[in-house]
Amino acid sequence: MNESDLVNRTLFLINKKMLAESKISCNLGIKNFPQNYYFYNLLSFIEIQNSNFVEAVKLLDKAIKLNPSSEELYLNRGNVYLNLNQLEKANADYDESIKINSNLAVAYSNRAIIFMKRGEFEKAIMDYNKALNLHQDYQLYLNRGNAYFRINNIILAIKDYDHSINLNPNNAESYLNRGKLYAETKQFLKATDDFNHAIKLYPNYVEAHYNLSLIELLKGSFEKGFTLYEWRLKFLHLKRIFSATRWTGKENINNKKILIYCEQGLGDTIQFVRYCKLVKQLGATVYLEAPKKLIPLLKLVDGFDQIIEKSDKLIDVNFYSSLMSLPFAFNTNLATIPSNVPYINLTSTDSRILKWKKYLGSDGFKIAICWKGSSSNKNNHNRSFTLDLFENISKIENIRLISLQKSFDSKNDENIKYNFNLEFLPDDFDEGENAFLDSAAILKSVDLLITCDTSLGHLAGALGVKTFIVISYVPDWRWMLDSDISPWYPKHKIFRQKKIGDWKSVFNQIEKEIKTNIFKKKI
Repeated sequence: MNESDLVNRTLFLINKKMLAESKISCNLGIKNFPQNYYFYNLLSFIEIQNSNFVEAVKLLDKAIKLNPSSEELYLNRGNVYLNLNQLEKANADYDESIKINSNLAVAYSNRAIIFMKRGEFEKAIMDYNKALNLHQDYQLYLNRGNAYFRINNIILAIKDYDHSINLNPNNAESYLNRGKLYAETKQFLKATDDFNHAIKLYPNYVEAHYNLSLIELLKGSFEKGFTLYEWRLKFLHLKRIFSATRWTGKENINNKKILIYCEQGLGDTIQFVRYCKLVKQLGATVYLEAPKKLIPLLKLVDGFDQIIEKSDKLIDVNFYSSLMSLPFAFNTNLATIPSNVPYINLTSTDSRILKWKKYLGSDGFKIAICWKGSSSNKNNHNRSFTLDLFENISKIENIRLISLQKSFDSKNDENIKYNFNLEFLPDDFDEGENAFLDSAAILKSVDLLITCDTSLGHLAGALGVKTFIVISYVPDWRWMLDSDISPWYPKHKIFRQKKIGDWKSVFNQIEKEIKTNIFKKKI
């Protein structure tokens, strides 16, 4: 078989998805025609189909050595590096492919993906612009819309989602993303219409059902919202498999064993662990599976017979439930939220409280502060704010600001500027096996907590500590809309953004509240 026939035969086998046979054909081509880069390229494609990305890179290295002027080979290797999350190498290959052929839309588009992963949204937009100038495609408009969304350019994001839908009205993802943008701007009717349209196109669209649940929960329509919220359990990263029966609230669990597992973030666990007590009252033996980091703190909560680590071997039980499915199981509405606090039982005579009260002393009005959440949270860019916003509060006479921010390095964090007195705790607070116990004791030793929406706010709520929770224009569903009080935490006061990105006016309101209502009462 000559060289051309062998290439055509290999392509035929690949198109027929006969990967084993096409691999044999490729290897035959490499053996007989070792200077033909195309066989290495085709074999790399086969290895990619088999998820052998490292081997694919090696093959593309050989192909590029044989043909260093091929933009396709650099593009292909860049794609493999992107799959391996080796972003620098992927970026370099896309640069090279563009250098060879500046009219390669896919290279700009894929390079934009790297910029999106890095959070460099303006650069991503520039590359999407170049790609769209070369090729009008619904996916490019969708992706550029996502980039505009991330920099809060709502008008241009909407336009791009509209373009994407016009080019492909059957693409459910475009409706989903436009719906999420409408939700972020409190256009809930439009958001609901888009989510429902996505579901019409794709009835099992988990993310669309899930986002519908968030709107209902935000509005305080808990019974409908928590029912829809169960769709989240179909997300792959949340799926758990048990041999026991899933408890939905309808099954009789008296004298039965039930495992309740913690499913999402630390703050979620702290907020919803209160429901274990309701399960226990139904006569069940309750086992709580929790992250190791939280176990010492959760031992201070009533409502379960035993707490086990997530990594432990699963015990033999009759039923199981996610912790965050318990509001659904108990048909929770605004009137039936179990809001008795504190439910973390840390008494004033606890040795940790005595230790931190002594450390902090009795001088001044002590305000613990936290201004940014975990960077792993996809909404962290909306819920976090900068430390300099506390400056005016720090200048109120007799005020002491005490940082409970664990991820802040006052020496090396150049992105946060402040020009006021801020007290820091020892670096080892909350370290080791007793995470959150120091924070809990400190919160019980201060007069007030001011925090962004992070686990610290839930900890303070569960302890019954006076808290000002500072939240974005459209918050996480548990803070709902409009009200400055929380049905979950009676001692919380909610301070809300009036427009997207405007934290300054929120802190002006907090400053006024401290001066007129909080601080004067204290002194």
